[in-house]
Amino acid sequence: MGNAGWDQQDRVYEPVVRPFCRGCHLSFNGLPFDTSDAFEQMGFMVQLNVCDQQGIPHALLTWDTFWQSTPYAPGVLLDDMAGTSQWSTTTCPF
Repeated sequence: MGNAGWDQQDRVYEPVVRPFCRGCHLSFNGLPFDTSDAFEQMGFMVQLNVCDQQGIPHALLTWDTFWQSTPYAPGVLLDDMAGTSQWSTTTCPF
């Protein structure tokens, strides 16, 4: 998975998907984020697992880095996903 399917969404791919999502999702055949459309279609799951449960990323070091990142990756994600049909909130308890 490169970023070819993310050309129009590079603002979320580089600071969020590439460093914090891509590694694990490459190993999951059922959860590929190889395009921005695939990522957006999973928005409800992203919201549940990231915002509501704060359970992703699963790897501890990646989780720590994600939640302490600069630019703040959860904020970049929220800015990108808020207002899409798959994202039901405009807040994320960070």
